[in-house]
Amino acid sequence: MNPEKQYHTGLFLFVILLVTLTTLLAGCRQPTATFSTDPTRAPATATERPSPPTAAPTEESTIPPEPPAATADELQPELHGFYWGYVDTSGTWIIEPQFDSAQYFSEGLAAVYKDGLSGYIDASGQSVITPQFAVANAFSEGLAAVAVDMKWGYINPTGEFVIEPRFDYAENFTEGFGHVMEDTLHGYIDPSGQWVIEPQFAAAYSFSEGLALVQRSEQEWAYIDPSGQVAIQMPMEYGNNFSEGLAAVIVNGKWGFIDKTGAMVIEPQYDSVQNFSEGLAVIYLNGLSGYINQSGAMVIEAQYLSAQDFSEGLAAVQSAGDPQAEPGSDRWGYIDATGNFVIPPQFMWADAFSDGLASVNLEESRRAYIDTQGQIVFEIAPLIIGETIAITPEQISFDYEGLVNAGMLTNVYGEVMPATPLMQGPGIGGHPAHLKFTLGEPSETEWVNLREAQLRIYPVDSYQEILDEAGYHQALITNLQGLLAERPAAPPDGIPILPPVPAAQMFSTQVKYLDFQGGSGVRFITQYSQAVVSINNMEIFYTFQGLTDDGAYYVTLFHPVSTSILPDTYEDSAMAEDYEAFAQNFEAYLQQTTQELNALGSAEFTPDLALLDAMLQSLSIASGE
Repeated sequence: MNPEKQYHTGLFLFVILLVTLTTLLAGCRQPTATFSTDPTRAPATATERPSPPTAAPTEESTIPPEPPAATADELQPELHGFYWGYVDTSGTWIIEPQFDSAQYFSEGLAAVYKDGLSGYIDASGQSVITPQFAVANAFSEGLAAVAVDMKWGYINPTGEFVIEPRFDYAENFTEGFGHVMEDTLHGYIDPSGQWVIEPQFAAAYSFSEGLALVQRSEQEWAYIDPSGQVAIQMPMEYGNNFSEGLAAVIVNGKWGFIDKTGAMVIEPQYDSVQNFSEGLAVIYLNGLSGYINQSGAMVIEAQYLSAQDFSEGLAAVQSAGDPQAEPGSDRWGYIDATGNFVIPPQFMWADAFSDGLASVNLEESRRAYIDTQGQIVFEIAPLIIGETIAITPEQISFDYEGLVNAGMLTNVYGEVMPATPLMQGPGIGGHPAHLKFTLGEPSETEWVNLREAQLRIYPVDSYQEILDEAGYHQALITNLQGLLAERPAAPPDGIPILPPVPAAQMFSTQVKYLDFQGGSGVRFITQYSQAVVSINNMEIFYTFQGLTDDGAYYVTLFHPVSTSILPDTYEDSAMAEDYEAFAQNFEAYLQQTTQELNALGSAEFTPDLALLDAMLQSLSIASGE
């Protein structure tokens, strides 16, 4: 395991100007942790390995000592559902999943994030430094950069501030220097907090191999030495840190490498590069990646879709595959320094080796650690809730003849959808086993498409367990129960919807309460967005959210609808003509459009809302007993 790895992904802020939620994955993949491992990794829990057999002690034998506790360097942050914990090199959980995010251990401590604050734990999982920081970095050279109230400072391993928070930004110490920013300018301090190089740069980076890259003006980059003097100055648009004696720089839009004298030892010619590692560097040319040596010779031809640095003699690469081949030909494998595959391409994702192990994705929701021969050492099992359901499609009946007669429907397909693993993401990743009825041609995805004509029936207890496991604080099911009990003529904003949607419910109109055999629900028309956008026929949909009277099942229906009073797309609306004016008058526009939609008769929508209502009112869910 590599305690020096550190990932900063930040809490996701879904700021997308024009997001059209035509599809929503109930298990979207995207790390929402402040610090996390690779975002493509699946959520996981480790499978415990059986203990070896033991014999009772005899007079000649002694009781074997307890195995030593895992050291901090042996612990790996892992995701179990929505929470992070730590496993050892056998895949055994040493620190149970409980954190919203977790960093690798460094200098015996690991930064963890929970309930909006960061602190530090030791290898036993005990809190050493109480969560109190907005951001906490890994320890380096005895200090860790932390942020409190928008200011950065440095603490020691006891949690005491050695350098009080006063900077606008700070990075960890490297080579005795702390890179900090004060009043928009960058400089460097020593471990006592004294200025070694006064803030004077527009941008700067940490020292590596005795040099640091700084931006002296808008057009001028240079490398400085520990005294702050310019050591390398040359025409370049940007550069990287030094690694193995060389640094990558951009000149005239292409990447090359310089040495510590500033001499260009590998001419700029590449679209992108990575730093040298074990004598080789990844280069990108025409969309493919390969490797060069320190003399600039192409050792491994550019032929991979993606490539990683060499580590422990191997590098993870993504095969370019064959466009004519079946899906899966673009898998990841591992090559040696000659470019030969030591571990053939077979993984959906592959990480670098560290201490003889590498993390790989076997499938979308299966991940494992392998050794340098490609053998699985232990597998990370996904967290799945609600793997069975007590009813079958044959126990569900509803009359859709009205839609058939109107030419809106030809077939209905019922199926049991398997439970999917819990995964971090903008929505609630994962769902329990449930029934799905597709009104039309069946899809080949487990995604929940808000504008696909579909009826889904979820077991309430299992879905609630998923919401609880995810720490989802909106009481969706309870709120729906309250709404159906009171049936207000004008429901409050945000009528509950399952699965949860990672966007704002812009409006709810045409609200009507419907009863079916053994249950009830509410139907309405709405649209979701993460930005100020127009209401249009491509995005609005009819939905029904209901519950059986016994509280056992949650019923949800989604169906696309349209009406002649709305534009077909964003491009056909006033928003496309003058977005600034549209945004300024958005509240009035939203109110007026909602009122106009509410005033329409059911037949002024396509399909007629009365046909969808009648189908839902005919719904019957037979007992599973």
